[in-house]
Amino acid sequence: MKKYISASIIIVAVAIAYFFIIYLPQNQKQNFVFNKQKECRNICETIYKTDKSSTDGTMMNPQYFYNEEKNTCYYSGGFIGAKEPINVTKYITNCLTNEEVIYYTKIEDKIFGPFTFREFVYLAGGAGLCFTLYKLLGLLLGIIPILAIAGFSLMLTFYKPNNKPFINMLESGFKYFIQNKLYIWKKSTTVKKLTEGGQATSGDINKIRMMKEGGLELNGSKLRDLAWSLDVLDLSKQKNTGS
Repeated sequence: MKKYISASIIIVAVAIAYFFIIYLPQNQKQNFVFNKQKECRNICETIYKTDKSSTDGTMMNPQYFYNEEKNTCYYSGGFIGAKEPINVTKYITNCLTNEEVIYYTKIEDKIFGPFTFREFVYLAGGAGLCFTLYKLLGLLLGIIPILAIAGFSLMLTFYKPNNKPFINMLESGFKYFIQNKLYIWKKSTTVKKLTEGGQATSGDINKIRMMKEGGLELNGSKLRDLAWSLDVLDLSKQKNTGS
C-alpha cells in the first residue's frame, strides 16, 4: 500500500513539475510571440499603406513577421515600376525604426534591340512553332493553331496587365485553380430571423423578394421553415386587422 502511495506522489510531483517548468513557460512564450506578431502586423500595415500611396508602380503582396531574436518587426515588400524599362524593386524594412535592412532593384536589360532576353525567347519560340506547324500541316490545316500560337507569343511579349508581365497573370491563375480555397459565408440575418420563427417586417419580406429575383434560392428545410414563418406572419396580420 505504501508503495502505491509513494508512486502516486511521485507521479503527481512529476506532473506538477512538468506543468510549471516546461508547459507553462512554453505556453507563455507562444502567447507572447502571437501577440507580437499581431502588433507587428498593425505597425507594418501603416508603412505598407504609405509606400502604396507614394509609388506609381504596382505593389507586391506584403509580408509581415516578428524576429524573436532581435525583438523587432520586419516588413517585406516591393513594387514593379510603371515606366520603361520595367524594374522590380524589393526591400525589407524594420517597422519599429523604419529603416531599410535590404533594398535592391532588378532591371531587365535590352539585349536584342528593344527586346529583353525573355521577350526575344517568346518571339523566337512562337515563330519557330508556327514555322514547324506550317511545314507539318500546311497553311490550310495549320492556320488556326498558327494564329493561336502567334497570338499567345505576342501577348507574352507585349501585353502587360497592371504593368506586370502576362506570364505572371498566367502563373497566378494556374495557382488559383490548383490551390485550396477558403470560402467565408455570412448568414443573412433576415433569413435567420424568419427560419427561427421571429417577427418579420415588410422590409424583411422585400429583402427576401430581392434575393429571389437576384437568383438566390433557398432549398430543403430552410425553405419549409421560411414558408411556415410567412404563413404565421400572415395569420398574425389578419388577427391584428380583425381586432
